Amino acid sequence: MKLYVSILVMLLCIACSQQQHVVTGYIEGSAPTLFYLESQKQPDDKRFDRYRVVDIIRLETSDDCLLNSVQQVEVVDSLFIVLDYSNKLFVFNKDGHFKNTIGSRGEGPDQYAVISGFYIHNDSSIVILDDYKSCMKEYSLEGRFISSTLVELEDIQNCKQALPMGRHLLLYNWINRNENMAYSVFDLETNQLSGRYFPYGITTNRYLYSFAKHPMAVSDHGIDFILPLCDTIYTYKNSIFQAKFLIKHPWKTAGRHLITPHTKSYNADLYELNRKGFFTGFTSLYETDKHLLLEYKESGCILGFLLFDKSSHQGNAYLYSVSEKTKSLHFSPVIGTTRHYFLSALNSDFARTIGSQIEASNEAERKLKLWASTIKDEDNPCLIIYEILP
Repeated sequence: MKLYVSILVMLLCIACSQQQHVVTGYIEGSAPTLFYLESQKQPDDKRFDRYRVVDIIRLETSDDCLLNSVQQVEVVDSLFIVLDYSNKLFVFNKDGHFKNTIGSRGEGPDQYAVISGFYIHNDSSIVILDDYKSCMKEYSLEGRFISSTLVELEDIQNCKQALPMGRHLLLYNWINRNENMAYSVFDLETNQLSGRYFPYGITTNRYLYSFAKHPMAVSDHGIDFILPLCDTIYTYKNSIFQAKFLIKHPWKTAGRHLITPHTKSYNADLYELNRKGFFTGFTSLYETDKHLLLEYKESGCILGFLLFDKSSHQGNAYLYSVSEKTKSLHFSPVIGTTRHYFLSALNSDFARTIGSQIEASNEAERKLKLWASTIKDEDNPCLIIYEILP
Protein backbone atom coordinates (compact mmCIF):
# COMPACT_ATOMS: atom_id res chain seq x y z
CA MET A 1 0.00 0.00 0.00
CA LYS A 2 2.85 2.40 0.79
CA LEU A 3 4.15 1.93 -2.75
CA TYR A 4 0.82 2.98 -4.23
CA VAL A 5 0.56 6.00 -1.97
CA SER A 6 4.06 7.14 -2.99
CA ILE A 7 3.42 6.67 -6.69
CA LEU A 8 0.09 8.48 -6.65
CA VAL A 9 1.36 11.39 -4.60
CA MET A 10 4.33 11.70 -6.97
CA LEU A 11 1.98 11.80 -9.97
CA LEU A 12 -0.08 14.52 -8.34
CA CYS A 13 2.99 16.60 -7.50
CA ILE A 14 4.23 16.42 -11.09
CA ALA A 15 0.77 17.35 -12.37
CA CYS A 16 0.54 20.32 -10.03
CA SER A 17 3.94 21.66 -11.06
CA GLN A 18 2.99 21.69 -14.77
CA GLN A 19 -0.24 23.69 -14.69
CA GLN A 20 -1.37 26.96 -13.21
CA HIS A 21 -4.85 26.07 -11.96
CA VAL A 22 -5.60 25.35 -8.33
CA VAL A 23 -5.82 21.61 -7.76
CA THR A 24 -9.09 20.77 -6.03
CA GLY A 25 -8.63 17.00 -6.04
CA TYR A 26 -6.31 14.89 -3.95
CA ILE A 27 -5.03 11.34 -4.04
CA GLU A 28 -6.37 8.86 -1.53
CA GLY A 29 -3.86 6.11 -0.88
CA SER A 30 -5.83 2.98 0.00
CA ALA A 31 -4.63 -0.24 -1.62
CA PRO A 32 -6.48 -1.47 -4.75
CA THR A 33 -8.60 -4.61 -4.84
CA LEU A 34 -6.86 -7.51 -6.59
CA PHE A 35 -8.52 -9.13 -9.60
CA TYR A 36 -7.16 -12.52 -10.67
CA LEU A 37 -7.17 -14.49 -13.92
CA GLU A 38 -8.50 -17.94 -13.07
CA SER A 39 -6.35 -19.80 -15.60
CA GLN A 40 -4.04 -19.21 -18.52
CA LYS A 41 -5.67 -20.73 -21.55
CA GLN A 42 -3.86 -21.72 -24.71
CA PRO A 43 -4.56 -19.48 -27.75
CA ASP A 44 -6.84 -22.10 -29.35
CA ASP A 45 -8.94 -22.22 -26.19
CA LYS A 46 -9.67 -18.51 -25.81
CA ARG A 47 -12.98 -18.41 -27.61
CA PHE A 48 -15.71 -16.88 -25.48
CA ASP A 49 -19.07 -18.66 -25.39
CA ARG A 50 -20.48 -17.64 -22.01
CA TYR A 51 -23.02 -15.12 -23.31
CA ARG A 52 -26.58 -14.79 -24.56
CA VAL A 53 -27.72 -12.53 -27.38
CA VAL A 54 -30.54 -10.57 -25.76
CA ASP A 55 -31.55 -8.61 -28.85
CA ILE A 56 -30.41 -7.42 -32.26
CA ILE A 57 -31.50 -3.93 -33.29
CA ARG A 58 -31.39 -2.98 -36.94
CA LEU A 59 -30.67 0.74 -37.15
CA GLU A 60 -32.89 2.47 -39.67
CA THR A 61 -31.23 3.62 -42.88
CA SER A 62 -32.31 6.83 -44.62
CA ASP A 63 -30.73 9.88 -46.25
CA ASP A 64 -30.96 11.65 -42.87
CA CYS A 65 -29.06 9.00 -40.93
CA LEU A 66 -26.33 7.39 -43.02
CA LEU A 67 -23.71 6.13 -40.59
CA ASN A 68 -20.09 5.79 -41.58
CA SER A 69 -19.07 3.36 -38.84
CA VAL A 70 -20.16 3.23 -35.21
CA GLN A 71 -17.53 4.63 -32.84
CA GLN A 72 -19.43 4.87 -29.56
CA VAL A 73 -22.92 4.19 -28.21
CA GLU A 74 -24.50 5.66 -25.09
CA VAL A 75 -27.93 4.67 -23.81
CA VAL A 76 -30.31 7.09 -22.09
CA ASP A 77 -34.07 6.83 -21.52
CA SER A 78 -34.41 3.89 -23.98
CA LEU A 79 -32.60 5.88 -26.65
CA PHE A 80 -29.37 4.95 -28.42
CA ILE A 81 -27.01 7.92 -28.87
CA VAL A 82 -24.65 6.87 -31.66
CA LEU A 83 -21.38 8.62 -32.52
CA ASP A 84 -20.01 7.60 -35.90
CA TYR A 85 -16.59 8.18 -37.43
CA SER A 86 -17.90 11.06 -39.54
CA ASN A 87 -18.10 13.02 -36.25
CA LYS A 88 -21.89 13.15 -36.08
CA LEU A 89 -24.35 12.17 -33.33
CA PHE A 90 -27.53 10.25 -34.18
CA VAL A 91 -30.44 9.29 -31.95
CA PHE A 92 -32.37 6.03 -32.46
CA ASN A 93 -35.18 4.61 -30.33
CA LYS A 94 -35.14 1.17 -28.72
CA ASP A 95 -36.47 -0.42 -31.93
CA GLY A 96 -33.78 1.17 -34.09
CA HIS A 97 -36.00 3.84 -35.67
CA PHE A 98 -34.19 7.09 -36.39
CA LYS A 99 -35.42 10.04 -34.35
CA ASN A 100 -33.02 12.93 -34.92
CA THR A 101 -29.45 14.13 -35.06
CA ILE A 102 -27.83 16.15 -32.27
CA GLY A 103 -26.96 19.53 -33.72
CA SER A 104 -25.09 19.88 -36.99
CA ARG A 105 -21.64 20.86 -38.18
CA GLY A 106 -21.16 24.42 -39.37
CA GLU A 107 -20.17 27.96 -38.48
CA GLY A 108 -23.51 29.04 -36.99
CA PRO A 109 -23.87 29.89 -33.28
CA ASP A 110 -26.01 26.77 -32.72
CA GLN A 111 -23.64 24.51 -34.66
CA TYR A 112 -20.43 22.71 -33.74
CA ALA A 113 -17.25 22.36 -35.79
CA VAL A 114 -15.97 19.09 -34.30
CA ILE A 115 -17.04 16.69 -31.58
CA SER A 116 -13.95 16.50 -29.37
CA GLY A 117 -16.03 14.66 -26.80
CA PHE A 118 -19.60 14.56 -25.55
CA TYR A 119 -21.51 13.55 -22.44
CA ILE A 120 -25.07 13.03 -21.22
CA HIS A 121 -26.20 15.74 -18.79
CA ASN A 122 -28.74 14.63 -16.16
CA ASP A 123 -30.27 12.11 -18.60
CA SER A 124 -32.01 15.02 -20.34
CA SER A 125 -29.53 16.69 -22.69
CA ILE A 126 -26.25 16.17 -24.55
CA VAL A 127 -23.22 18.43 -24.24
CA ILE A 128 -20.67 18.51 -27.06
CA LEU A 129 -17.11 19.69 -26.41
CA ASP A 130 -15.82 21.55 -29.48
CA ASP A 131 -12.12 22.41 -29.24
CA TYR A 132 -12.15 24.13 -32.65
CA LYS A 133 -14.65 26.75 -31.45
CA SER A 134 -13.42 26.59 -27.83
CA CYS A 135 -16.89 25.99 -26.50
CA MET A 136 -19.33 23.50 -25.00
CA LYS A 137 -22.70 23.28 -26.74
CA GLU A 138 -25.78 21.77 -25.10
CA TYR A 139 -28.65 20.18 -27.02
CA SER A 140 -31.86 18.47 -25.96
CA LEU A 141 -32.25 14.76 -26.69
CA GLU A 142 -34.52 15.87 -29.55
CA GLY A 143 -31.62 17.81 -31.05
CA ARG A 144 -32.82 21.29 -30.09
CA PHE A 145 -30.03 23.77 -29.37
CA ILE A 146 -30.05 24.96 -25.73
CA SER A 147 -26.89 26.93 -25.01
CA SER A 148 -23.24 27.54 -25.83
CA THR A 149 -20.52 28.20 -23.25
CA LEU A 150 -17.11 29.60 -24.19
CA VAL A 151 -14.11 27.99 -22.49
CA GLU A 152 -10.36 28.38 -22.70
CA LEU A 153 -9.03 26.50 -25.71
CA GLU A 154 -6.20 24.91 -23.71
CA ASP A 155 -8.73 23.45 -21.26
CA ILE A 156 -10.33 21.13 -23.84
CA GLN A 157 -7.86 21.26 -26.73
CA ASN A 158 -6.66 17.67 -26.43
CA CYS A 159 -9.85 16.16 -25.04
CA LYS A 160 -11.21 12.94 -26.55
CA GLN A 161 -13.74 11.72 -23.97
CA ALA A 162 -15.63 13.40 -21.13
CA LEU A 163 -17.70 12.04 -18.24
CA PRO A 164 -19.56 14.08 -15.61
CA MET A 165 -19.29 13.55 -11.87
CA GLY A 166 -21.25 16.09 -9.84
CA ARG A 167 -20.02 19.61 -10.63
CA HIS A 168 -16.95 18.25 -12.45
CA LEU A 169 -16.05 16.70 -15.78
CA LEU A 170 -13.26 14.17 -16.02
CA LEU A 171 -11.57 14.67 -19.39
CA TYR A 172 -9.42 12.10 -21.17
CA ASN A 173 -6.69 13.69 -23.31
CA TRP A 174 -4.67 12.58 -26.33
CA ILE A 175 -0.98 11.77 -26.18
CA ASN A 176 0.77 14.48 -28.20
CA ARG A 177 4.17 16.00 -28.99
CA ASN A 178 4.21 17.94 -25.70
CA GLU A 179 4.43 16.70 -22.12
CA ASN A 180 0.72 16.12 -21.66
CA MET A 181 -1.47 14.87 -18.83
CA ALA A 182 -3.68 11.86 -19.44
CA TYR A 183 -6.63 13.32 -17.52
CA SER A 184 -7.88 16.70 -16.39
CA VAL A 185 -10.80 17.92 -14.29
CA PHE A 186 -13.10 20.70 -15.51
CA ASP A 187 -15.31 22.61 -13.07
CA LEU A 188 -18.79 23.07 -14.57
CA GLU A 189 -19.70 25.86 -12.13
CA THR A 190 -16.69 28.09 -12.78
CA ASN A 191 -16.17 26.87 -16.38
CA GLN A 192 -12.48 26.47 -15.72
CA LEU A 193 -10.01 23.66 -15.54
CA SER A 194 -9.34 22.80 -11.91
CA GLY A 195 -6.43 20.39 -12.38
CA ARG A 196 -4.38 18.15 -14.67
CA TYR A 197 -3.37 14.68 -13.55
CA PHE A 198 -1.27 11.63 -14.49
CA PRO A 199 1.52 12.73 -16.86
CA TYR A 200 1.96 10.38 -19.81
CA GLY A 201 5.72 10.43 -19.81
CA ILE A 202 5.33 9.67 -23.53
CA THR A 203 5.50 12.14 -26.41
CA THR A 204 4.77 11.68 -30.10
CA ASN A 205 6.27 13.23 -33.19
CA ARG A 206 3.81 15.67 -34.76
CA TYR A 207 0.65 13.67 -34.25
CA LEU A 208 -2.07 12.97 -31.69
CA TYR A 209 -2.50 9.45 -30.38
CA SER A 210 -5.19 7.84 -28.26
CA PHE A 211 -3.88 4.86 -26.33
CA ALA A 212 -7.46 3.70 -25.68
CA LYS A 213 -10.71 3.60 -27.62
CA HIS A 214 -12.79 3.88 -24.43
CA PRO A 215 -10.60 4.61 -21.38
CA MET A 216 -13.32 5.66 -18.90
CA ALA A 217 -16.50 4.05 -17.59
CA VAL A 218 -19.11 5.09 -15.04
CA SER A 219 -19.46 2.70 -12.11
CA ASP A 220 -21.64 2.71 -9.01
CA HIS A 221 -18.85 4.41 -7.09
CA GLY A 222 -17.46 6.97 -9.53
CA ILE A 223 -15.63 7.12 -12.85
CA ASP A 224 -13.16 4.28 -13.44
CA PHE A 225 -10.30 4.81 -15.89
CA ILE A 226 -7.12 3.26 -17.27
CA LEU A 227 -3.62 4.50 -18.12
CA PRO A 228 -1.18 3.37 -20.84
CA LEU A 229 1.30 0.59 -20.08
CA CYS A 230 -0.48 -0.03 -16.79
CA ASP A 231 -2.38 -2.92 -15.18
CA THR A 232 -4.20 -0.81 -12.55
CA ILE A 233 -7.74 0.58 -12.77
CA TYR A 234 -8.15 3.97 -11.11
CA THR A 235 -11.30 5.74 -10.01
CA TYR A 236 -12.40 9.36 -9.54
CA LYS A 237 -15.17 10.58 -7.24
CA ASN A 238 -15.77 13.70 -5.14
CA SER A 239 -12.44 15.23 -6.23
CA ILE A 240 -10.57 12.10 -5.10
CA PHE A 241 -8.39 9.86 -7.24
CA GLN A 242 -7.77 6.33 -6.03
CA ALA A 243 -6.19 3.11 -7.30
CA LYS A 244 -9.24 0.82 -7.40
CA PHE A 245 -8.34 -2.52 -9.01
CA LEU A 246 -5.01 -4.19 -9.68
CA ILE A 247 -5.19 -6.88 -12.38
CA LYS A 248 -2.96 -9.83 -11.50
CA HIS A 249 -1.75 -11.43 -14.74
CA PRO A 250 1.25 -13.58 -15.73
CA TRP A 251 2.69 -11.23 -18.34
CA LYS A 252 5.56 -8.80 -17.90
CA THR A 253 4.23 -5.26 -18.14
CA ALA A 254 6.19 -2.95 -20.44
CA GLY A 255 7.60 0.20 -18.85
CA ARG A 256 7.43 3.65 -20.39
CA HIS A 257 11.20 3.70 -20.74
CA LEU A 258 10.81 1.08 -23.49
CA ILE A 259 8.86 3.51 -25.70
CA THR A 260 11.03 5.39 -28.20
CA PRO A 261 11.56 9.01 -27.03
CA HIS A 262 9.35 11.36 -29.06
CA THR A 263 8.17 8.25 -30.88
CA LYS A 264 7.37 8.43 -34.58
CA SER A 265 4.92 5.54 -34.21
CA TYR A 266 3.55 4.62 -30.81
CA ASN A 267 1.62 1.77 -32.44
CA ALA A 268 4.83 0.31 -33.90
CA ASP A 269 6.52 0.50 -30.49
CA LEU A 270 3.62 -1.36 -28.87
CA TYR A 271 3.60 -3.97 -31.62
CA GLU A 272 7.28 -4.75 -31.09
CA LEU A 273 6.86 -4.94 -27.33
CA ASN A 274 3.87 -7.28 -27.77
CA ARG A 275 5.89 -9.52 -30.05
CA LYS A 276 8.59 -9.72 -27.40
CA GLY A 277 6.05 -10.97 -24.88
CA PHE A 278 5.36 -7.73 -23.02
CA PHE A 279 1.92 -6.72 -21.80
CA THR A 280 1.30 -3.16 -23.05
CA GLY A 281 -1.73 -2.22 -21.02
CA PHE A 282 -5.43 -2.06 -21.75
CA THR A 283 -6.99 -0.41 -24.80
CA SER A 284 -10.56 -0.03 -23.49
CA LEU A 285 -12.56 -0.28 -20.29
CA TYR A 286 -16.25 -1.22 -20.11
CA GLU A 287 -18.40 -1.99 -17.07
CA THR A 288 -21.84 -3.31 -16.25
CA ASP A 289 -23.27 -3.78 -12.77
CA LYS A 290 -21.72 -7.26 -12.53
CA HIS A 291 -18.80 -7.39 -14.94
CA LEU A 292 -15.59 -5.58 -15.85
CA LEU A 293 -14.29 -5.93 -19.42
CA LEU A 294 -10.80 -4.79 -20.37
CA GLU A 295 -9.63 -4.98 -23.98
CA TYR A 296 -5.98 -5.57 -24.83
CA LYS A 297 -3.72 -6.55 -27.75
CA GLU A 298 -2.26 -10.05 -27.97
CA SER A 299 0.81 -10.71 -30.15
CA GLY A 300 0.72 -7.10 -31.26
CA CYS A 301 -2.39 -7.18 -33.41
CA ILE A 302 -5.00 -9.64 -32.10
CA LEU A 303 -7.75 -7.96 -30.10
CA GLY A 304 -8.60 -9.77 -26.89
CA PHE A 305 -10.33 -8.99 -23.63
CA LEU A 306 -10.21 -9.84 -19.96
CA LEU A 307 -13.62 -10.42 -18.42
CA PHE A 308 -14.02 -10.30 -14.63
CA ASP A 309 -16.87 -10.99 -12.26
CA LYS A 310 -16.99 -8.02 -9.90
CA SER A 311 -18.27 -10.03 -6.95
CA SER A 312 -15.70 -12.85 -7.10
CA HIS A 313 -12.82 -10.75 -8.52
CA GLN A 314 -12.09 -13.66 -10.86
CA GLY A 315 -11.85 -13.66 -14.63
CA ASN A 316 -10.29 -15.04 -17.78
CA ALA A 317 -8.60 -13.91 -20.98
CA TYR A 318 -10.38 -14.37 -24.32
CA LEU A 319 -9.96 -13.46 -27.97
CA TYR A 320 -12.66 -11.84 -30.09
CA SER A 321 -13.83 -14.13 -32.88
CA VAL A 322 -13.68 -12.65 -36.40
CA SER A 323 -14.56 -15.73 -38.41
CA GLU A 324 -17.47 -15.53 -40.83
CA LYS A 325 -17.77 -19.33 -40.76
CA THR A 326 -19.92 -19.57 -37.68
CA LYS A 327 -23.23 -21.19 -36.79
CA SER A 328 -24.06 -18.67 -34.06
CA LEU A 329 -23.66 -14.95 -33.52
CA HIS A 330 -20.23 -14.39 -31.99
CA PHE A 331 -19.24 -11.99 -29.22
CA SER A 332 -18.00 -8.87 -31.06
CA PRO A 333 -15.80 -5.98 -29.88
CA VAL A 334 -17.72 -3.87 -27.38
CA ILE A 335 -18.70 -0.26 -28.16
CA GLY A 336 -20.99 0.52 -25.22
CA THR A 337 -22.96 -0.75 -22.23
CA THR A 338 -26.24 -0.49 -20.40
CA ARG A 339 -26.45 -1.19 -16.69
CA HIS A 340 -26.73 -4.94 -17.30
CA TYR A 341 -25.58 -5.57 -20.88
CA PHE A 342 -22.70 -5.09 -23.31
CA LEU A 343 -23.29 -3.61 -26.78
CA SER A 344 -21.51 -4.12 -30.08
CA ALA A 345 -22.18 -3.25 -33.72
CA LEU A 346 -22.31 -5.49 -36.77
CA ASN A 347 -21.81 -3.81 -40.15
CA SER A 348 -24.22 -4.61 -42.97
CA ASP A 349 -21.91 -6.88 -44.95
CA PHE A 350 -20.99 -8.99 -41.93
CA ALA A 351 -24.61 -9.06 -40.71
CA ARG A 352 -25.82 -10.36 -44.08
CA THR A 353 -23.12 -13.06 -44.26
CA ILE A 354 -23.57 -14.30 -40.70
CA GLY A 355 -27.35 -14.01 -40.80
CA SER A 356 -27.55 -16.30 -43.81
CA GLN A 357 -25.64 -19.16 -42.16
CA ILE A 358 -26.37 -19.12 -38.43
CA GLU A 359 -28.61 -21.82 -37.00
CA ALA A 360 -30.74 -19.21 -35.17
CA SER A 361 -31.10 -20.83 -31.77
CA ASN A 362 -32.93 -17.86 -30.17
CA GLU A 363 -35.35 -15.10 -31.09
CA ALA A 364 -32.64 -12.48 -31.65
CA GLU A 365 -30.73 -14.69 -34.08
CA ARG A 366 -33.96 -15.60 -35.87
CA LYS A 367 -34.49 -11.87 -36.51
CA LEU A 368 -31.04 -11.55 -38.04
CA LYS A 369 -31.59 -14.65 -40.23
CA LEU A 370 -34.89 -13.18 -41.43
CA TRP A 371 -33.23 -9.83 -42.23
CA ALA A 372 -30.22 -11.35 -44.01
CA SER A 373 -31.80 -11.46 -47.46
CA THR A 374 -32.92 -7.81 -47.26
CA ILE A 375 -29.72 -6.21 -45.88
CA LYS A 376 -27.94 -4.01 -48.43
CA ASP A 377 -24.29 -2.90 -48.47
CA GLU A 378 -25.23 0.72 -47.76
CA ASP A 379 -27.45 -0.14 -44.78
CA ASN A 380 -26.61 1.05 -41.28
CA PRO A 381 -25.12 -1.43 -38.79
CA CYS A 382 -27.08 -3.58 -36.40
CA LEU A 383 -26.59 -3.21 -32.65
CA ILE A 384 -26.17 -6.41 -30.67
CA ILE A 385 -27.04 -6.62 -26.98
CA TYR A 386 -25.23 -9.30 -24.95
CA GLU A 387 -25.85 -10.72 -21.51
CA ILE A 388 -22.92 -12.44 -19.78
CA LEU A 389 -23.91 -15.83 -18.37
CA PRO A 390 -22.62 -17.33 -15.09
